[in-house]
Amino acid sequence: MKHMASRVSLRSIITASVLATPLVLAILVPILLAQSVDYRDSDFFSFWLASKLVLHGLSPYSQSTWILGHDVAGAAWISDSTFLYPLPLAILLAPLGALRLSDAFFAWLILSVLITICSVIWISRSGRHTPWNLTLPLLAAVFVFRPTLGSLINGQVSALLLGLTTLALMLFRSRKSLAGGVALSFLLLKPSLGMPIVVIAGVWFLVAKRWAAIAGVCLGGLILLTVGCVVNPRWVHELSMIGSAKLEASIGYSPTLWGLFGMFAGESSRYYLPLGLTASIILGACVVAYCQRLPYEGMEDMALSAVVAGSLLVTPYLWTYDLLLLVAPMTVLVSLSHRSYPYLLLVAAPLAFSVVSLVLLKVAEVIGRDTWSLLLAGVILVLILVLGSRRSTRFSFAAQQLADADPAGGRESG
Repeated sequence: MKHMASRVSLRSIITASVLATPLVLAILVPILLAQSVDYRDSDFFSFWLASKLVLHGLSPYSQSTWILGHDVAGAAWISDSTFLYPLPLAILLAPLGALRLSDAFFAWLILSVLITICSVIWISRSGRHTPWNLTLPLLAAVFVFRPTLGSLINGQVSALLLGLTTLALMLFRSRKSLAGGVALSFLLLKPSLGMPIVVIAGVWFLVAKRWAAIAGVCLGGLILLTVGCVVNPRWVHELSMIGSAKLEASIGYSPTLWGLFGMFAGESSRYYLPLGLTASIILGACVVAYCQRLPYEGMEDMALSAVVAGSLLVTPYLWTYDLLLLVAPMTVLVSLSHRSYPYLLLVAAPLAFSVVSLVLLKVAEVIGRDTWSLLLAGVILVLILVLGSRRSTRFSFAAQQLADADPAGGRESG
């Protein structure tokens, strides 16, 4: 009886720890950051101001209105002359605009932490049944991951995009292609990330004749366009003018293939843009070929993980906090590997990956640019390609064995 009681007690302690860890993170991280971050001079201020202007019927794409909004709120730092994101994002964040800036920032931090935690738990526990003794160390690694810290400190929307990526991944895993396509299209709320993901995934859907997924992407895009046009029919034109100027000023410095060629060839060179475009097209084609090669249902999460990691390498404009989207493919890798690789390796690898992301920050400080952070997306993409290829080979071998064992299988008897 004592042995039974001790087992029950130990199980209760483990269960309580499992439930308490995400809750403690969700409360402690926002409190610490809210006390240390000057949210008036952070990226979050732009999202809050845009949502507040929309609530008052004003355009976040008006330069005079935008600068006046900074002056009224007492923000000394004006990162850009207008809002740089699609109007539907400001509409989606409108509830934050109804709050005081300090309250809105704290609420956004809590929501961002919760989305990140839920994304990891949902991917790892749903379907793959990754054990909790792997999920909790993975959560710890995620909150040491530099893009996670950067996104939270700056009040960025990376966690929202991670949540949409996770939603799309899980919908495709559940074979709900139409809804998955809609969720995937909502990544266009940040075009620099959403556009390459939608394009690469769209080509894969087209080659694989996944018409429901294509319909979902088109439907989601139409929803975004319509929602924005209800508020401002000219929002697409206004955003395209602003976005093209920002891209022209920033391309060549991002931790992507474009930034890599810009670093080696020089931003003033006439060769780095064609080289970046060519390398991006080749890599995108390789990702599509990989997705098409996966031979059976149930591997959609691997395919979309490759699409996300590949897109983070080929997009012309990226900041390191955008690499938070790598949390989804990183979790997929762990959840697919927990039955095949040693426990200590699966615990240590994500933690080491997060430490490397911090080391790359020091490298960026030394060389004056953050180009080498592209290694983060590169490593994840290589691991996905290797693991997926091994599973494909294993499946093909098993299918061949079944065919050899039953050579007449599937034939009608004469």
